[in-house]
Amino acid sequence: MRIGSVNQLQLIPTDHGPDMNLTKIKLTQFLGIILLALTLAACGGGGGGDSTPTNNDGGTGTGDGGNGNDGGSGGDQTTHTAAKGKLVYENKHPKGNTFACMHCHAITENDMMLAPDGFKRPGNPLFNAINRTSYKNGALTEIMDAANSCLEDWMTLSSADLWTESSDDWLNFKKYLEEQSNNSTEANVTYSIVSAPGDMSGGNATTGQTEFKETCAVCHGETGLGTDVYRAPITGRNLSKTYIASKIRRSGPDSSNVYSGLDGGQMPFYSKERMTDQTVKNIAAYVAGEAISSFSCGDNDHPKVGQTMTFSMKAHDVSGNAEIIDNCTIRVSNFNYDGGGPQVLFYGGVDGDYKDSTVGFAIGSQLNRSSAYVNETLTLSLNSPSTLDMMNGLSVWCAAVNTSFGDGIFN
Repeated sequence: MRIGSVNQLQLIPTDHGPDMNLTKIKLTQFLGIILLALTLAACGGGGGGDSTPTNNDGGTGTGDGGNGNDGGSGGDQTTHTAAKGKLVYENKHPKGNTFACMHCHAITENDMMLAPDGFKRPGNPLFNAINRTSYKNGALTEIMDAANSCLEDWMTLSSADLWTESSDDWLNFKKYLEEQSNNSTEANVTYSIVSAPGDMSGGNATTGQTEFKETCAVCHGETGLGTDVYRAPITGRNLSKTYIASKIRRSGPDSSNVYSGLDGGQMPFYSKERMTDQTVKNIAAYVAGEAISSFSCGDNDHPKVGQTMTFSMKAHDVSGNAEIIDNCTIRVSNFNYDGGGPQVLFYGGVDGDYKDSTVGFAIGSQLNRSSAYVNETLTLSLNSPSTLDMMNGLSVWCAAVNTSFGDGIFN
């Protein structure tokens, strides 16, 4: 039955006198009261509405049809969904600072640890994280406890505001993590909190600028002036390279129950696994204001252009020569290699050191074809002229076992 509005009930003048008109007025008032009662009954009470995740388990009016604590206590029971959990992942907690989960953890990354948005975050990605058996270097065995450590240590919530098994935010976030999983077993993640390099020389500001934009800029902005996430500017402050490096390596709560060796501060640290010492040096050089290289790819004005080297044979019949022919190109000639090693690439390095954990870095793709290389000529393309500043040697490097099959120094 369709109930009309009160405005549709009109008083119609008649010739039946004042008593009849009074009766019509009372009838109109009576119908209006009935309509109001029916409207309230149809609305199911006066509170709530659809649940909207607010990252606040002690909120008001976050439950379906209710306005109580932890998602509402009246009306229909809250429905927990991955869509609501995604909002928990993306938004700051109203009782915390400006950090959200997404500022430290991507969902997926490529082989260079870059997320689809181009950032390499300090924390590991969350895809399949729900399938791990331990967290925080084995200190915790439940993913909710790991999430709570982030809420407390990095987002500065009090212990009273941490999630419980019945918290709406947790149940929604858990749904989102389950959605971001393929249900396969996931290896547990380990990390190493290390000190800043003792020798801060050898950093390249030009490369550091690119690496800063891939890492620090997620909070500090591309120009270092800060963002809505983390407003503290770092440009124009005359910060030393040593100070910058120490913040990258050991910034974080010094009273944490799961992290040891941190020096205090709000900024999340980068572990050895997430950032090499060379990148730390490069970023420190850039932030400290060292000169940016003015060389360009395609030109041949870099001082190392024309330098040559000869591979010393260490294993797998490696031999040959290499020459830097322009600002972004190295030509390898008379190259021999039997093709017998796993995960073998050309690596740049300094003074015979080619390890990823120190100063080494890969150049080009793997040398993994089935046949041997015999007196061949190969061209190696560099991403930037500043790459030449990061190396003085070249190696045929087996990354699987951190061993050089042959290398040499440019002269």
